[in-house]
Amino acid sequence: ISPKRLGLAVFVSTSVRQEDMPENQCNEPATRRDLILAALAAFGKENLDVLVAEVLPPTQAPAPATAGQPVGTLAGASIVHDKAYLAFLETAWDRWKALEHRDDTFCSESDKGARVSSISTSRNLAALGLEGGGGGSGATPALVPGNGPNRDPCCGPGESVTSQCAWHCADREAPIYAGLAAALASDLGVARAALGATFEPSLGCSATLALTTHPGHHASSNTCAGYCYLNSAAWVARTMREEWPGELPKVAVLDVDYHAGNGTVGIFWFDPDVLVCSIHADPNSEYPYTCGFAHQVGGPGAEGATLNLPLAAGARWVGSYGEAIGEAVRAVRAFGARGLVVSLGVDTLRGDPVCVPGAGFQLELGDYLALGAALRGLELPTVFVQEGGYDLERCGAAVANTLRGFCDPVAAGAAAEVGVAAKVTGEPQEALPSAAGDV
Repeated sequence: ISPKRLGLAVFVSTSVRQEDMPENQCNEPATRRDLILAALAAFGKENLDVLVAEVLPPTQAPAPATAGQPVGTLAGASIVHDKAYLAFLETAWDRWKALEHRDDTFCSESDKGARVSSISTSRNLAALGLEGGGGGSGATPALVPGNGPNRDPCCGPGESVTSQCAWHCADREAPIYAGLAAALASDLGVARAALGATFEPSLGCSATLALTTHPGHHASSNTCAGYCYLNSAAWVARTMREEWPGELPKVAVLDVDYHAGNGTVGIFWFDPDVLVCSIHADPNSEYPYTCGFAHQVGGPGAEGATLNLPLAAGARWVGSYGEAIGEAVRAVRAFGARGLVVSLGVDTLRGDPVCVPGAGFQLELGDYLALGAALRGLELPTVFVQEGGYDLERCGAAVANTLRGFCDPVAAGAAAEVGVAAKVTGEPQEALPSAAGDV
């Protein structure tokens, strides 16, 4: 570690491999994690001090959960998730695998045949000299919900793994697979380490990044969905409040992922001391479709503690996205937040493949410098938590640029000159130098 001030501390657990997950042509979370890590490591050699810390996976062997109570490695997440839901995540795979007869409607389509490594995985990992994905399907298919149940007061989960899957899995994009519980326990450890480093004076970090494998902002208190299982950003925000020295402060969560952070909004819906700002695609036409509307401002007693800023398809930094960032920054200041959690999704990048046809935002790599600079201006203890980003060739550069804009005053100043925090200048942000060079 350099004796001068550290710019960034990155916490990661690389024990989870992409080839151990169900195949998904769009979602390769372990591959994304490794590509971001490689980009940050290369970027740090030239631009600012970067500490990369490997968080070892938990060694505790979980005992069988009883009566819907989580045990072992996921119990710490109960400050934001229901205990019955955590117990389901801990035990579902073993119970599903043990079934002699399985309802085929609960079997993941990707595991009904042999798995094939995606072209994007092989290409991107080969370019870095890393292992390629692949592997066989195994004997047991991943578990996904077979139906979308009503969630009326008369409904609830039963005792079987399929009944509980139907209740706790809100869609088929968060499959239960072998090793999931261990992967989530590692992610929880990564979030815990990143938060701890934020308040460690000896490190003197400008920012910390929890480089989790799985994103989390679509995970509610009792459901997984949209590639998300544990809501790491929500966990960091609530823990930040509870572990803050002295009185409990107000904190803010700023979600910049392309898709609305519906899970985070739901977890803090009734909490007046946590501001949730989400800048995202219009849910009239994009996932999650039912949350993220501007009129959704918080539950009774917490009105105004939720700020949804939906943007139209094709949003660019100048004239749209930058203005939304400026509005969010002003809201955080007005709220009186003393700590900030950033759900850092980079699927706002031009050309990101996970959007409906004809949609998507048009941010360039240089725009992420401006994003980081805007957040730096808040001058708050900040934890970045990795969310989505599906352009595997450029997501690492987008993350690196955001963190450079936040940590590096020179880069922040350059971004501000072009027009940050919604000051429209007409200059394209792609003219700024980026971690991947000029674009």
